[in-house]
Amino acid sequence: MRGRHQVRLRRHQALDWAQSRWAEGSVHEPATPRRLRAVKIWLVDTGPLIALLARDDAHHEWAIEQSKAAPATVLTCEAVISEALFLLKRAGHDVDDLFALVEVGFLRSDFNFQAEARAVRNLMKRYREQPMGFADACLVRMAELNPDACVWTLDGDFRVYRKNRRQTLSLVIPDA
Repeated sequence: MRGRHQVRLRRHQALDWAQSRWAEGSVHEPATPRRLRAVKIWLVDTGPLIALLARDDAHHEWAIEQSKAAPATVLTCEAVISEALFLLKRAGHDVDDLFALVEVGFLRSDFNFQAEARAVRNLMKRYREQPMGFADACLVRMAELNPDACVWTLDGDFRVYRKNRRQTLSLVIPDA
């Protein structure tokens, strides 16, 4: 019975953290470089979500710090959520914490693959030598659809990817 209580407690802690973070979003001035302050939309990749929720992740502290500078709601696609759920569960972490981020409004899936299938396929073809995964292609397409967006990621491949064929992506990524 103790294990169930701990899971519930962790879920409530995640909800409390996310709700307080969400409430802070419009009140606190983020401590980020000036060029990132103008960005209103953050697109989040799998890596930062896992780092945010898994205390044993090497980038956990970095992800926590970045989440404080993030807008009240960050956007993603269902492919990223699916990857994150799979990787969290495989590593023995509680997936309820990820659902909690969605429930309180910090994380929102905002991509219509049906409408963007051709563009996603073209991106995956263009970067087949990389190779570009489905979730990455969806995020790059989301960046094309949201010109002022930045991608919050741990994946160095986003330094190579281009939106609209030639434009570099604005990134929130750890220094190499």
